[in-house]
Amino acid sequence: MRDEEQAPPGTMGDNDSSSSCCPSSAKKRGARAPGEVAFLAGEACCYSVTRRSAQALGWTLVGEFDRESRKRNCHVVWIDRSFVSDKLFLSIQPWQRINHFPGMINICRKARLAQSLEVMRRQFPKEFSFYPNTYVLPHAYASFKTLFSSSGSCKDTFIVKPDGAAQGKGIFLTRRIEDVENLGTVCVAQQYIRNPLLIDRKKFDLRIYVLVTSCSPLRMYLFRDGLVRLCTEEYKRPSTSNIKDRCMHLTNYSVNKRSDKYERDEESTTNSGSKRSICWLLSWLSQKKGPGAAKRLWSRIGDISVLTVLSILPTLQREYAAVFNKALPSHEELPSEPQGGETLDDSTSCSRCFELLGIDIMIDSSMNPSLIEVNHLPSWATDSPVDEEIKSRVITQALRAINVDANDRRRYEQAKRKQSRWRLGGKQHRKQTSAADSAQAAPRQGHTTKPRPSNHFFESNS
Repeated sequence: MRDEEQAPPGTMGDNDSSSSCCPSSAKKRGARAPGEVAFLAGEACCYSVTRRSAQALGWTLVGEFDRESRKRNCHVVWIDRSFVSDKLFLSIQPWQRINHFPGMINICRKARLAQSLEVMRRQFPKEFSFYPNTYVLPHAYASFKTLFSSSGSCKDTFIVKPDGAAQGKGIFLTRRIEDVENLGTVCVAQQYIRNPLLIDRKKFDLRIYVLVTSCSPLRMYLFRDGLVRLCTEEYKRPSTSNIKDRCMHLTNYSVNKRSDKYERDEESTTNSGSKRSICWLLSWLSQKKGPGAAKRLWSRIGDISVLTVLSILPTLQREYAAVFNKALPSHEELPSEPQGGETLDDSTSCSRCFELLGIDIMIDSSMNPSLIEVNHLPSWATDSPVDEEIKSRVITQALRAINVDANDRRRYEQAKRKQSRWRLGGKQHRKQTSAADSAQAAPRQGHTTKPRPSNHFFESNS
């Protein structure tokens, strides 16, 4: 996996001719000028920072009220929704990109993530030890109950989360089995990290941004920054008196922003409030623990990101192929194409999907990172200067890295026409060959068989 700070050479944003804005006359006619990349920012594109990032690359925004033909022919489709229909995926052409993978939900739902990682941990216990012990309820209720005494209590604390919930909704801490006996929905019960690393005596977690640009082969980029999200109450180990204090134990921004103690920075460079940058954290850790410790931590976080996606890679590849490969033309019985020039294989080899994942990590006092959860719809809201600074860079660099070019559609259509001509030539040859074989196999009565002239597609059989 690559660290993503600067876009690779040749990606969007490096070539001014590829990202130049169209003439105003073309915009007035509602047409896209040659050399433009069109970005679909319709109703499902919910955040202004996404639109600003596309515009910063010189791309043209296509909105909800543009013509249907324009919306269908955008180079990049951006959807801020958890569910993307198969119909929409199937409409994506080989020269287009959409910001979700079919099948990525398998690590973004808490229950499926826990099950996938548990399967891998059984085979590779050391490598997959980065995930706290997690039980999917009510499916694993029987094994979970064995952790509790006959009185229904447990010395360990578990954090219970609804499978499909977000923003801290429905989360609670418990040490009693009776709290999970009648949940009414699928939840995960995750072992609580009792000795977290603290900043200003407060618990925190990290929001890591990872870009997946291809699943076959797997290609990932780790953004060299991110967000540090602090609780608003000083941390104390869970006890009967504080176990319900959400602002002490839950690092969710949606929970802590409502607290009177939430601290907002006026500038992104301050890094003294309740939300800070990971660059600041690594610098702070270098001073506290040494540069080597900070470097090892970041390397380990990168490993965790890769291993997490690897846990569902076969499923991800299978679902991608099921959606997109069915639309590819068959190459059976086609003549070989000449060397040189772009073929349809070249035009369809790029991934039609990319995904920006928000991976939540917690660090314990021994500098061991643990995976908490994965989000395939991380919030791109920019409520603070540090949000704006971090998220705008994440999205802009991600859009550069997917290598969209204004001429992608033209190249694909040229390659498709080229293959159609070769397909037609192959059919004509097969008809001629079949007729020749029939004539040679059944000579007319009273005539001797004479060798036929060689066909210009193949060498003579004589």
